[in-house]
Amino acid sequence: MANDNKISIDVTVIGDGQQQIDKYVQSFDSLRNSINGLSRPFNSFSNNLSTLNKNLSKYTESLSKLNDQHNDAASGSDKMYDKVTNASSSFVLWNEVIKVMIGTLKGWGVALSGGLGIITAFLPEIINFATALFKGKDAISAMAANFKNLNEVMKASNKDAATEITRLQISYSSA
Repeated sequence: MANDNKISIDVTVIGDGQQQIDKYVQSFDSLRNSINGLSRPFNSFSNNLSTLNKNLSKYTESLSKLNDQHNDAASGSDKMYDKVTNASSSFVLWNEVIKVMIGTLKGWGVALSGGLGIITAFLPEIINFATALFKGKDAISAMAANFKNLNEVMKASNKDAATEITRLQISYSSA
């Protein structure tokens, strides 16, 4: 019985023909591997497209969340604008107060920049002055220690001198 889906061929193979068939099989196997190898870049490209699709979905979700946050911030800023507008209309002098505050802040900025300029200009002298104060403190501490030692020596010499004076007075009285 013949099957319409298959082709059958009867072949008689001789010894040399078997080697030829083996070479054909190897060639067809090599051809099949090459054809399979051609599909690898397409598979890789398909995987990259799938990954890109997933990343685009995440990006779209992130943009959607960012848009929602922006809308929330915009509505909050609109509410704040309304409140500020109401407050400024309630206080007629509010603008003048702000102008005075800005002028004051500018004055402080000028003063601070001038002070910084003076500090920068005289920084070496300021450092020398501070160093001299610390050295003066060390010198005073050393002088106090010297006076303490001198005081102890004077006390000891007073005792010795008092003893000698007493001996001389006794010797003078007895002579």
